[in-house]
Amino acid sequence: MKNDKDQLLPKDLSISVLDKILYVTWANAHVTVIPWNVLRSGCPCVVCKGDHKPVKNLIIKDFDDIHLIDSAQIGKYAVRFLWSDGHDTGIYNYRYLKTLCTCSECS
Repeated sequence: MKNDKDQLLPKDLSISVLDKILYVTWANAHVTVIPWNVLRSGCPCVVCKGDHKPVKNLIIKDFDDIHLIDSAQIGKYAVRFLWSDGHDTGIYNYRYLKTLCTCSECS
């Protein structure tokens, strides 16, 4: 039997350049769907948020000219994204990443 921490580990992370969407498939088979504007607007770094507090009220901004280039796993708890504007300081822990899902089940 898997514990709760196992459910927070992504099995697959894929970037759809055409749709501008990040798809994350979790151990429980749920697929988190995050449009790039939501992902970039939700960047949890201090530069983007202005403080060290958790993101509470996400305001979606227009990042249509910025593209998701790559991602890198940070330990067993988070992922960091590289954007076409050079921004790469946001570390999204898996629990937070799940909250950004825009699928019909989560919305």
